[in-house]
Amino acid sequence: MWKRSAICGILITFAVKNHIIKGMKRILLPFALLLAALCVCTSCLKSDKDSEVTYYNDTAITGFTLGTVNRYLHTTSKSGADSVYKATYAGSAYKFYIDQQKGEIFNPDSLPYGTDAAHLLCTITTKNSGTVIIKDNDSDTQKYFNSNDSLDLSKPCTLRVISNDGTATRDYLLWVNVHKETTDKIVWSEGDVVGETSAVLKDFKTMRLLDARDHMVLLGSNGQDTKLITYWAGTGWKVYNEQLDAEAVENVVAMGNDVYFLSYDRLWCHKADGSTTAVEASTVPRRLLAATDNKLYGVGADGSMAVSTDEGRTWTAEEMDSDSNLLPTEDVTSAFWTLRTNDDVQQLVMVGNRSEQADATGATAQVWSKTIDPDEQTRWNYITPESAIYPLPRMHGVNIVRYGDALVALGGPYFSGGSTTSNTITMYVSRDGGINWQSDSRFFLPTSLTEGVFGMTIDTGNRIWIVNATTGKMYSGRLGSLDLY
Repeated sequence: MWKRSAICGILITFAVKNHIIKGMKRILLPFALLLAALCVCTSCLKSDKDSEVTYYNDTAITGFTLGTVNRYLHTTSKSGADSVYKATYAGSAYKFYIDQQKGEIFNPDSLPYGTDAAHLLCTITTKNSGTVIIKDNDSDTQKYFNSNDSLDLSKPCTLRVISNDGTATRDYLLWVNVHKETTDKIVWSEGDVVGETSAVLKDFKTMRLLDARDHMVLLGSNGQDTKLITYWAGTGWKVYNEQLDAEAVENVVAMGNDVYFLSYDRLWCHKADGSTTAVEASTVPRRLLAATDNKLYGVGADGSMAVSTDEGRTWTAEEMDSDSNLLPTEDVTSAFWTLRTNDDVQQLVMVGNRSEQADATGATAQVWSKTIDPDEQTRWNYITPESAIYPLPRMHGVNIVRYGDALVALGGPYFSGGSTTSNTITMYVSRDGGINWQSDSRFFLPTSLTEGVFGMTIDTGNRIWIVNATTGKMYSGRLGSLDLY
């Protein structure tokens, strides 16, 4: 570049000298000035390498983020009038996953109930400055993406990204998951148990409902014998012909896909394929009380807690911090969960009542807890009523399930001082592992569930199921989110 400038300077000097000193023809000066200007312009311009624009033939969507999102919620005024109000939240808090192999974009964690998915602002980033086109899957209409325009993402659409040289395209199916149920209160659906099962249910005086992962098992007793009934989604209810003794309903637990129960002084296992076989056990527990995903718990021959880790064939005594006379003998129900802080440790809570003969005046349920740690020897702990500010009331037919980070109990009527104090079915929630139990406005019962013989369980999809044998009604409900618990 410096050589060009030097030549230009020489030409200008030469032209001026010839014009002034030698008086050559006037045409030499314009010609020299024009040539010098061309040299100067050429030297000032960037090289072709510096000004080159690179075009790419590959691209992809590398990021998808929501902006501020509108949410419309219902509220009730003091006068009882229903109204709708708008709230907003940061959509960027909900991460979107991009599957480059399948060509899919979605949010694993659903947006809150009431989200206006038809008007969403978003930011899309692409590789090599690709251009994004939005394609309606129903009408095939297309438009260029503009981050200032809201998108209707209430239904799936296709995002097409075009490379900046225009030779390559790539499609992504985009959908936005939104909770269809409110997150701050449980939503119930109701149905009828029909056919033969409905007639059988009406005779039950007590029952238990258990989840066996991909189906439910119901045991109910009319006071003389116990019936075994299963429920599979899609095929419905099935009543089995097994004649179980009247106490089987008080000695039943679910472990994985199998249900174990005591009947006629033997331990039995009902499997998902419909078969029921006797367990060849060296000893048979006096009571069957609780289970985890791989352990059975019951009352041994000496009256204290015992555990089986081999599907009921052998039993080992468990340590307890209190007298075995405080163990529940009726309405026994349990729930377990894995600790968030340690995947190898589980917590098991057992709830039930003592018989009226053993405890005629007690007003609270019997609650026991055990930490199951493979590296430590732990014992069963009795949660005394005095240790709680709000102990669980003594309720007939009590059931508990684990819901999110809370325990939910359902029971009724209350029993205190040798008499029934209320016929109302009530739901309680514990957030401290079964110590304190209180009512929660977000957990309310179906309006038609006021009395009767009932059972409750929870499935792997965090849906609570309640069957009322007296009315033949079947309820299912869940919160839109477990984040509150």
